[in-house]
Amino acid sequence: MDSVAIRRRNIRGPHDAPAALSRGAVGRRLIGQGADDGAMQKEDTNVQHRTSLATKPWRRAVLLAACLVAAWLAVCDTRADADDVAEAVRLARAALAKRASETPSPEESSVAGRARNVLLAAALDHTAPTEEDVDWLIDQQADTGGWGFGQGHPHTDIHPDWTDMVNTQLAVAALRRAQEAGLDVPTKVFEQAMAWTLACQNADGGWGYTPPDTRPLRVRGASHGSATAAALALLADCPTPTNDAQRTERAESLASGMKWFEAHIVLDRVPQWVWGSDEPWCYYMFCLQRFTRATGRWAIADQTLGVEIGRRLLARQGADGSWDGREETAETGYALLALADAGKSVFVSRLALIDSDTDDVANWMAYLKAVTDRHYSWQSISIEAPLASLAEATIVYVLAGEKLEMPPSWAQGLRQFAERGGAVVIIAGSDKEEAVPALARELVALLGRWPMLADLDNHALFKAKFKLAADSRPELIVIGDGARPVGMVLPPAVAAQLAAGIDDETAAAFELMVNLAIAATGRDPPAGRESFGAAPAAPTRAIHVARIKHAGDWAIAPMALRRLSDTLAAALSIGVQEIAPVDLNGGELSQSVLWLAGTRHAQLTLLQQKNLKAYLEAGGTLFVDSAMGREAFLRDASGTLARMFGPDALAKLPQDHPLLTGQFAGGIGNDLRDAHYTQATPNPPKSVELSGIELDGRLAVIVGRCGVTPAIEGTAALGRWGLQRDDAHRLAINVLLYAISGDPGE
Repeated sequence: MDSVAIRRRNIRGPHDAPAALSRGAVGRRLIGQGADDGAMQKEDTNVQHRTSLATKPWRRAVLLAACLVAAWLAVCDTRADADDVAEAVRLARAALAKRASETPSPEESSVAGRARNVLLAAALDHTAPTEEDVDWLIDQQADTGGWGFGQGHPHTDIHPDWTDMVNTQLAVAALRRAQEAGLDVPTKVFEQAMAWTLACQNADGGWGYTPPDTRPLRVRGASHGSATAAALALLADCPTPTNDAQRTERAESLASGMKWFEAHIVLDRVPQWVWGSDEPWCYYMFCLQRFTRATGRWAIADQTLGVEIGRRLLARQGADGSWDGREETAETGYALLALADAGKSVFVSRLALIDSDTDDVANWMAYLKAVTDRHYSWQSISIEAPLASLAEATIVYVLAGEKLEMPPSWAQGLRQFAERGGAVVIIAGSDKEEAVPALARELVALLGRWPMLADLDNHALFKAKFKLAADSRPELIVIGDGARPVGMVLPPAVAAQLAAGIDDETAAAFELMVNLAIAATGRDPPAGRESFGAAPAAPTRAIHVARIKHAGDWAIAPMALRRLSDTLAAALSIGVQEIAPVDLNGGELSQSVLWLAGTRHAQLTLLQQKNLKAYLEAGGTLFVDSAMGREAFLRDASGTLARMFGPDALAKLPQDHPLLTGQFAGGIGNDLRDAHYTQATPNPPKSVELSGIELDGRLAVIVGRCGVTPAIEGTAALGRWGLQRDDAHRLAINVLLYAISGDPGE
């Protein structure tokens, strides 16, 4: 099988940056609200499609009230308010653009400046680094493995052999993002950078700005917080050494650096900074954020990093959107990069009830990214962590002993987590034959409503991505309701194989865990779940949205509709609820909107076409999204619609159409005539371009090559064609509200 490099302790967050705020009436206070920010309570009353809505007296009041209630946002978890983050990002980007046009900084031509701009483009615009960026950064690496300011910088002319931690860690971060985007970066570059970093560690376990030298007084090289966080993130971000001695040296260096942090960490200033008020505090926050994502450590000593970084950055932002510091442009850029991670969703929470290394989940996420070309984040949590940390993830991975020993509050939390759509994976802590069945019985009792599944031969766990033969499957017990595994208990050998890395002997364990990730999130995406804490008031009505299953990748970006549902439900008195996907083979179709998305093979059978046509003629709405801007999917979908309604039925919408201007239902929509596409989109239009089919004077089918679905989810966006995340939310909001608004002129 093909070799896939697995990096121990290599944990990075998804590339879903908080987007700029919407320019539309409804979307203005909605964009940036992630899946973790509090979903609607489940509501049994479904908002029917347009023909039913036309007779509802509450419809106009609800839609017009949306303009008023959109100003508030219920935030139920412990992260920075996503709405405030989005506003901060918008202001900061404007401040950076203004500063760049008025007073360009010479630091922007340095290694750090160029690397920082590469990272900002990747985080905020989902734009991959260019080959020119990569080649230039590689050329600036010194023979010692570090980086200085770079060719052409005045400092380099004076000190040609200079290297420092700031330029080095930023160069490595940018080159790692380039490598993830598919660009070639020689392994030797990272090996030399790691060797340089290890050589620069001080005897106290920390790192300074410059490497050691022979001078007796080395103030620049004294250990302080930003340099130590940068070094730890760099070591965790580099590929795992292949040599056992090098792996041991890196592990010991990381452990020593962690001890330094545990002894010195504070967040209101740079620890051990000795140069007075001239401290790069935003750079320190950026380094800490990189460190938390790279190591899964969301708390050190009594400091909760994942919670506090975003909040403290928001508190220090100036009125013009910038952050003060020794170099204002650089500090604002670092703050932006740190905020790009604030409020992000987490795919897996790793809860260790016994002592263990974290390589198992780190390698699982790396392999999952390698085979799906999507980015996944994870975090380590402890039983002492806030209970809200359970709700931040899609999967909770628990390393247990012989029993599930946890406080009653956590047992109740796991039950709520499963009921709200999460999956619980238990790794037994014993090799005893009875260990897995015993833990499975405990899990069944804890969850309370799902049984053990007797027949697993045809379960998605063994065929969702990889077909696993019966003789290659580990001993396991699955708990659930059919296609979706709610709980799973595995022997300790699986965790050991994940920690060891991918090879022929461990491949089955990795393939099983990839299948689990897909089955738990993509086959039958569960309804959005609220975070633990004070939930928002349940809406009195709910727009029901369902995906359409088809022969291709219908479940692409499985978290997308959940995030959109959470956003609207938290802010509007009319909620949005994602329900189970439909296959169009039979049964009543009463959903408000059907969502057809994918990148390939959108064909439907004759029976499916017949049922879909009946749904649309009865007043339903279909939204078709070429999820990655793929022409093949759009061609398939357009051909299917032509067979259903005739070759001329699908027509391009004029730019003054109410769906694009936002002028429907009293003008509560978003104006989409000024749109922003990713830089990877060739010849991007200046506005949203859609096609549609009208039935009985209403727009029943909406078709776009806009990449809305993955943009809403916010992951795997490097190289993606389509709208930027903000405008994708605005378009989706228009589609949903337009679908239930009745006559567009009302």
